[in-house]
Formats: sequence, structure tokens, C-alpha cells
Amino acid sequence: MPRPPRVSPGQAEEIAAAHHGVTAVAERLPAEHDDTFRLVTADGMTRLLRISLADGAAPTASFQTAVLLHLATAAPALPVQRVIAALAGLA
Repeated sequence: MPRPPRVSPGQAEEIAAAHHGVTAVAERLPAEHDDTFRLVTADGMTRLLRISLADGAAPTASFQTAVLLHLATAAPALPVQRVIAALAGLA
């Protein structure tokens, strides 16, 4: 059963700007556990922002991040999402 959202689109926009330097409009996407948003910048670039809280879902998020980072180096031509590090340098 889906849980109620914890992060609003406005908060997602603030998080994207503060942690990734991305100014965009956030649109909530359906997700089972995380708060997930499509971010659209003024120039039309689209990004995905996934917010996972440390409530037991963190190991899954860490594994998925590790897989995407591995694919970026092992198969750079593969058309998959890319992890963008936060301004603080954390993925």
C-alpha cells in the first residue's frame, strides 16, 4: 500500500536547488516507497529527483545508486539514468 507523500513538490524544488544547484519545476511521480519527482528546468532539460529517507529503504537506494555508478563506468553508452553528485560531493 502506498504511503502518504513526505515531501511536497515545492520542497523538492528547494532540495534540488540547495543540494544539486538545479533550478526546476518539480512534478511528483508515482512511487511505492520514495518521494520521486520529474524536474524540468527552464531550458527543458528533464531530471529525476528521488528522495529516500533512512526508514529501511536506504539499503535499496544505496544498492541502486551503486549499480548506476557502476554502469556509468562499465557501460557508458548504455542509455540509463546517471547519478549526479550533490554539491557536497555525495551521490
